[in-house]
Amino acid sequence: MFRMELLQNDKVRYANQPIAVVIAETLEAATEGAALLAPSYETEAARTGLDGNESFVPPGVGIGHPAVVTHGDVEGALARATHRIEATYETPAQYHNAMEPHAIVAAWNGDALSIDTPSQGLAMAQGRIAGLFGIAPGRIHIRSPFLGGGFGSKGLISGPQILGILASKLVGRPVKLVLRREHMYGPVGHRPPSRQRLRIGTAADNSLVAIDHHAKITTSSFDDFYEPAADASHTLYASPAISTSHEAVRIDSGTPLFIARARRGHRIDRAGKRDR
Repeated sequence: MFRMELLQNDKVRYANQPIAVVIAETLEAATEGAALLAPSYETEAARTGLDGNESFVPPGVGIGHPAVVTHGDVEGALARATHRIEATYETPAQYHNAMEPHAIVAAWNGDALSIDTPSQGLAMAQGRIAGLFGIAPGRIHIRSPFLGGGFGSKGLISGPQILGILASKLVGRPVKLVLRREHMYGPVGHRPPSRQRLRIGTAADNSLVAIDHHAKITTSSFDDFYEPAADASHTLYASPAISTSHEAVRIDSGTPLFIARARRGHRIDRAGKRDR
């Protein structure tokens, strides 16, 4: 999980994936250099959307949670329920666009590294960088005085930040690398689209007797983060019978990651009508 995208090969896994880093004396020169790149591609059929590939039961969801959890007799409770509701909801992919950009200023002094970058997890970033570059964590100094966006996908160090560190090591000078808005759609995580089916049963007094929550979500073709969309039913509602389950689809996108935002989706009833 959490594999780095560091230009390891010439494989393009999703649209707008970063394919190069241009290093220059000024922002204008770097921008011009990037604009002059003229890559050529061999095209393959893209797999997109919740129905873009075969689905499977993931080995786990979130950080080590089981994909399927059941408490009580859900089917029996639904059959005996006084009232039953069944509905399917779809949510689109959601991407971070924090006011605070993904950025890094990296400078090497021998095998010591100084970094200015926004980070919610300084110790995790220090350990990850140390492992990638083969240096002691104590040789890495990270300054992040103004986080400003703990949920702006700043929890983990990302591939573009590591590319900034590599660029600094290559030229032997401090390097600043900042992601632009169009760079946000892939290498720094997002919430994947979902299709969630809910079956709910209540007693005559409207108390819950059963919840069945099934979520279909997407992940990337090259990594293994699975959004635990259905798990919310275990912590939000008290019911003697609850079942949550997940299925996943690998598509050609960046890898989903943690994101904290309100969901907004479409409800699809059994007649196939949509509302907002």
